Amino acid sequence: MRVTGYLFGLAVMCAPCVAAAKSPIDLENSVFEGDYVIVMAGLGYSPSHEGSDDYRVLPLAGVTGEVSGVNFTIRGPSLTVRLIETKVAPDVKVHLSPQLRYRGNRTGSIGDDVVAKLGKLDGVVEAGFRLGVNFDDLLSTADGLSVGVSTRWDVSGKGSGMVVTPSMTYRLPVSQAHAFGFLLSGQFVDGDYADYNYTISPAGSLASGLPTFDAKGGFKRITAGLGTARDLSGNALDGGFSVGVGVLYTRLIGSAAKTPITSIRGDRNQWLAAGGLAFIF
Repeated sequence: MRVTGYLFGLAVMCAPCVAAAKSPIDLENSVFEGDYVIVMAGLGYSPSHEGSDDYRVLPLAGVTGEVSGVNFTIRGPSLTVRLIETKVAPDVKVHLSPQLRYRGNRTGSIGDDVVAKLGKLDGVVEAGFRLGVNFDDLLSTADGLSVGVSTRWDVSGKGSGMVVTPSMTYRLPVSQAHAFGFLLSGQFVDGDYADYNYTISPAGSLASGLPTFDAKGGFKRITAGLGTARDLSGNALDGGFSVGVGVLYTRLIGSAAKTPITSIRGDRNQWLAAGGLAFIF
């Protein structure tokens, strides 16, 4: 699913939430001084495709960290590398991060027999970038706010167009072992993306019995999520294991909600949940 990376990041990236907004002196002699890597694994519960009301359990995995001064994150089928970061004020940093993502909407098992008659979609490779701003020490001496926008284009030649995703994440460590996170995001898509994912052609209508639908680009969704995570040793700065859980709610809008795939056979209200274990070294 398109938001599994967001959810899993909130749910199990415990140590960065606890440690990222600490002052430099707190990070001295910790696992975060110099290079570090966080390996994550868990389970997610999500719709089988965009707009579906059939849910499934799926494995989740990811790796994030910093090596030789380069910050990177791999969350399932996506890669983000922070190549440029500039401090513009004592507690404010601006960063630019190239992104690469595989999008697999309706490429695997489709839980709805009627939607399955429309046929599977090809997987799409998207490339683009994220421009973001991080603010530290807003309401306390340890919290952090990240705002930004990601823009990606189909580079696999499938005609899936462009997606633009503005987002905001707030992290609040409540101790050196426990943190909470909140996510709010939206997404805009162009006409090619909408047509690829939501249009029902006359041939598709004949095969499935669903009415034809001509999808348009525009505002696609709004998403809100909550996550909490805890270091099992009681100190996120010494590495080791941590656990986390999170939940996301997505409200589909525009053609994503109006397509018969959603309006007749599915649900515009999408719920996702995830939990997992992380190891920091």
